[in-house]
Amino acid sequence: MRVVCVRHGEAVSPDDATDAHRWLTDAGRAAVRELGARLLAAGHVASVIYTSPLVRAVQTAELLAAATGFAGAVGARPALALGTASQVVDMVDSNLMTDTVMLVGHEPSIRAFAAHFSGEARLGAFAPATAVIAEWDAETHQGRFVARLDPGLG
Repeated sequence: MRVVCVRHGEAVSPDDATDAHRWLTDAGRAAVRELGARLLAAGHVASVIYTSPLVRAVQTAELLAAATGFAGAVGARPALALGTASQVVDMVDSNLMTDTVMLVGHEPSIRAFAAHFSGEARLGAFAPATAVIAEWDAETHQGRFVARLDPGLG
């Protein structure tokens, strides 16, 4: 299966809201819509979308769903905010009959999850609205890096 790990878009400052309630800026929304268009053009359309329950991640997931034509429900999962790699692997592995699972979360954990699923230890920091695509074998727990989409690199 394919796993797409996405960092949420740019959010308002922590001075403007509590961490759980920070929302996307206009620039953040635009960058997420652009990322969605790039994912769609490359054929990386999710069959399942899971997101951290924090506002900025939920907004990112919903914008990506709209941009890629995803018609299902976006599932909020606390493991994507404060969970461990094993919790997230179990969540992904529970979708054996799924083509593509999209995970929306936060730096640095989303980078760690992407490193695990892609087999790439040194992915570097994720700017807001960055995605890493990996091929994941749920039976062997082996991953392979496919692509990285950074904002503004069209």
